[in-house]
Amino acid sequence: MSDLTRILQESMPLIRETGQWIRSVVTKIELNDIIYKGKNDLVSYVDREAEAKLKEGLSLIFPEAEFIAEETANNYVEVGDGYYWVIDPLDGTTNFLHQLPIYPFPWA
Repeated sequence: MSDLTRILQESMPLIRETGQWIRSVVTKIELNDIIYKGKNDLVSYVDREAEAKLKEGLSLIFPEAEFIAEETANNYVEVGDGYYWVIDPLDGTTNFLHQLPIYPFPWA
Protein backbone atom coordinates (compact mmCIF):
# COMPACT_ATOMS: atom_id res chain seq x y z
CA MET A 1 0.00 0.00 0.00
CA SER A 2 1.40 3.40 -0.95
CA ASP A 3 1.84 6.12 1.64
CA LEU A 4 -0.90 8.22 0.02
CA THR A 5 -3.34 5.31 0.22
CA ARG A 6 -2.49 4.87 3.90
CA ILE A 7 -2.92 8.59 4.51
CA LEU A 8 -6.33 8.54 2.84
CA GLN A 9 -7.46 5.51 4.83
CA GLU A 10 -6.30 7.07 8.10
CA SER A 11 -7.93 10.40 7.24
CA MET A 12 -11.43 9.13 6.44
CA PRO A 13 -12.59 8.51 10.04
CA LEU A 14 -11.58 12.05 11.01
CA ILE A 15 -13.28 13.51 7.95
CA ARG A 16 -16.48 11.56 8.59
CA GLU A 17 -16.46 12.50 12.26
CA THR A 18 -16.10 16.17 11.37
CA GLY A 19 -18.95 15.93 8.86
CA GLN A 20 -21.17 14.27 11.44
CA TRP A 21 -20.34 17.02 13.94
CA ILE A 22 -21.29 19.67 11.35
CA ARG A 23 -24.61 17.92 10.79
CA SER A 24 -25.25 17.72 14.53
CA VAL A 25 -25.00 21.48 15.05
CA VAL A 26 -27.02 22.74 12.07
CA THR A 27 -30.11 23.35 14.22
CA LYS A 28 -28.11 24.93 17.04
CA ILE A 29 -26.86 28.00 15.15
CA GLU A 30 -28.07 31.30 16.54
CA LEU A 31 -27.99 34.76 15.00
CA ASN A 32 -25.11 35.87 17.21
CA ASP A 33 -23.04 32.91 15.94
CA ILE A 34 -22.87 34.44 12.45
CA ILE A 35 -20.00 36.67 11.38
CA TYR A 36 -19.91 38.64 8.14
CA LYS A 37 -16.56 38.46 6.36
CA GLY A 38 -18.07 40.43 3.49
CA LYS A 39 -21.47 41.48 2.16
CA ASN A 40 -22.54 37.94 1.24
CA ASP A 41 -19.67 36.08 2.85
CA LEU A 42 -20.74 34.47 6.12
CA VAL A 43 -18.80 32.39 8.62
CA SER A 44 -19.67 30.80 11.94
CA TYR A 45 -18.00 28.92 14.74
CA VAL A 46 -18.95 25.75 12.83
CA ASP A 47 -16.67 26.68 9.92
CA ARG A 48 -13.81 27.58 12.23
CA GLU A 49 -14.11 24.63 14.61
CA ALA A 50 -14.48 22.10 11.79
CA GLU A 51 -11.41 23.51 10.10
CA ALA A 52 -9.44 23.42 13.36
CA LYS A 53 -10.48 19.80 14.03
CA LEU A 54 -9.34 18.76 10.57
CA LYS A 55 -6.07 20.63 10.73
CA GLU A 56 -5.24 19.15 14.12
CA GLY A 57 -6.04 15.58 13.12
CA LEU A 58 -4.58 15.70 9.63
CA SER A 59 -1.31 17.17 10.89
CA LEU A 60 -0.89 14.05 13.05
CA ILE A 61 -1.61 11.74 10.11
CA PHE A 62 0.60 13.54 7.59
CA PRO A 63 2.87 16.03 9.42
CA GLU A 64 4.88 16.87 6.29
CA ALA A 65 1.86 18.47 4.59
CA GLU A 66 0.95 22.13 4.88
CA PHE A 67 -2.57 23.57 4.81
CA ILE A 68 -4.52 25.83 2.51
CA ALA A 69 -7.68 26.44 4.50
CA GLU A 70 -10.51 28.86 3.82
CA GLU A 71 -10.90 30.39 7.26
CA THR A 72 -7.23 30.58 8.16
CA ALA A 73 -5.84 31.16 4.68
CA ASN A 74 -2.56 32.91 4.33
CA ASN A 75 -1.08 34.31 1.17
CA TYR A 76 -1.46 31.69 -1.57
CA VAL A 77 1.49 33.22 -3.41
CA GLU A 78 3.71 31.49 -0.85
CA VAL A 79 2.51 28.02 -1.82
CA GLY A 80 5.45 26.05 -3.11
CA ASP A 81 6.47 22.49 -3.73
CA GLY A 82 5.31 19.82 -1.36
CA TYR A 83 2.08 18.37 -0.10
CA TYR A 84 -0.93 20.44 0.95
CA TRP A 85 -4.30 19.72 2.47
CA VAL A 86 -6.93 22.00 0.93
CA ILE A 87 -9.63 22.47 3.53
CA ASP A 88 -13.11 23.96 3.27
CA PRO A 89 -15.15 21.69 5.54
CA LEU A 90 -18.39 23.61 5.17
CA ASP A 91 -18.85 24.74 1.58
CA GLY A 92 -22.16 26.55 1.41
CA THR A 93 -22.14 28.32 4.77
CA THR A 94 -24.97 30.69 3.84
CA ASN A 95 -27.28 27.78 3.02
CA PHE A 96 -26.13 25.95 6.15
CA LEU A 97 -26.83 28.94 8.37
CA HIS A 98 -30.31 29.28 6.88
CA GLN A 99 -30.80 25.52 7.34
CA LEU A 100 -31.28 25.01 3.62
CA PRO A 101 -30.00 21.49 2.91
CA ILE A 102 -28.05 22.64 -0.13
CA TYR A 103 -24.52 22.30 1.13
CA PRO A 104 -22.32 19.33 0.30
CA PHE A 105 -21.63 16.47 2.67
CA PRO A 106 -19.07 14.34 0.86
CA TRP A 107 -18.21 12.64 4.14
CA ALA A 108 -21.52 10.87 4.64
